Amino acid sequence: MISMKKFYHEWQCKSLKDRFFMTMGAFFLFAAVVGLATPVIPQVPFAIIAAFFFSRGSPKIHHLIRKNPLVGQAVCDWEDHRKIGTKMKTISTVSMIAGACAGHWFLQPFFAFIMDAVFAVTIVFVLTRRSETNYYSGLRENT
Repeated sequence: MISMKKFYHEWQCKSLKDRFFMTMGAFFLFAAVVGLATPVIPQVPFAIIAAFFFSRGSPKIHHLIRKNPLVGQAVCDWEDHRKIGTKMKTISTVSMIAGACAGHWFLQPFFAFIMDAVFAVTIVFVLTRRSETNYYSGLRENT
């Protein structure tokens, strides 16, 4: 993995636009790492967003995310085929429902209902994405 010193050195050598993308990528990568330690925050969506930003700011870090044993396959599935595997759908949905329940326990009702709305929209998005790669769509793209 890349060290903070190497990341900062690469960040210094980049243009302002690339620095922005790298900063956003680092923020979402940090959120994905927090998601690894916290069961109510799914890490894969944050890793996908981080990969998006790093693909524009640092191809080297983008490659490392795609090769990561924990989130790499899910990132590759999304970037290459726009699919979310059934296992990831289940984990994400259960995590967000657990997060919503925890939100009602720990947060003020107003903030809990805002969190419910965000989770509901996200769950609908996740569940409406395809789970399997369509073999024939790849053929049409290559011809």
